[in-house]
Amino acid sequence: HNHIAALAEVAQVIMLPGNHDIRAATAAATLIPELCHLKPANSDAPLLALERLLDLESVSAYVVPGGYPHAELYMFDGLARFNHGTKVKKRGGQTAAAVLEEARVSTFFGHIHRAELAARTHHGPRGLKTVYAGSPGTLSRQNGAVPGSHRPDWQQAVMPIYYRKGRLYPSL
Repeated sequence: HNHIAALAEVAQVIMLPGNHDIRAATAAATLIPELCHLKPANSDAPLLALERLLDLESVSAYVVPGGYPHAELYMFDGLARFNHGTKVKKRGGQTAAAVLEEARVSTFFGHIHRAELAARTHHGPRGLKTVYAGSPGTLSRQNGAVPGSHRPDWQQAVMPIYYRKGRLYPSL
């Protein structure tokens, strides 16, 4: 929460729910179903909702509605779509390439824990249109401490996306 609070001091915090975010609630529903409907006093969010566990309300975070895997957010005049992602390919670069095959607008996602960025240029009657697909990687530890992650092909990166005059300029 301290990292999120620090970010909230300089930027708007937006959370796209992902598959890892629902694991605590899923485990509780399986093991102790009675916990699923408990709500703390003065809150509408369930006890084990990630929003409560991270106290996102205290930093005015916006949680994109829809839940995993449906939550998506469009920005930059509709030129960029953000979602958690559902595709996973075996080798670096393959997931971004697969997303790019179907993308009609630039699509940025997580889920794969790898840093990837791919682009395709369309030539049409209104000129060139470049569409991007990319993932900034993961914030998780890469030292084997994460279960099931012995020697993973994961990267930690930052992906700033500049928007100017109707064009996107993403970079890794």
